[in-house]
Parts: sequence; structure tokens; C-alpha cells
Amino acid sequence: MDALEEESFALSFSSASDAEFDAVVGYLEDIIMDDEFQLLQRNFMDKYYQEFEDTEENVLMEPSPG
Repeated sequence: MDALEEESFALSFSSASDAEFDAVVGYLEDIIMDDEFQLLQRNFMDKYYQEFEDTEENVLMEPSPG
């Protein structure tokens, strides 16, 4: 079975919810890969990077009292 047949075979067994999920993920991917979004994200990080902790979760730090 060649790759095209395998893909066709797999698609024939996917459910409508799988297809909807794949479509949503595809739209999200289009958004985050867009040059305008990349620029917005870069500008946000340049402006606010000091507000986040340098940890695995990168949580927003609480303002210091006073």
C-alpha cells in the first residue's frame, strides 16, 4: 500500500469530530504562523518579558507591595 492509499484509508475511518478538530487546529496554525501575528507576539514579549518569571510555566509575577 503506498502513502496515498494509506492516507485515503485513514481518512475514510475518521469521524466528523476528528475532521472538525483538524480544521480548528489548521485555522489556529494559520493564525499563529501569520507574519502579523508573529510581529504582535514579538512586540508583546519585547514590552512585557520582565513581567514573567523565568520558570518552565512562565507565570505572571505578582507586583511587589509598596
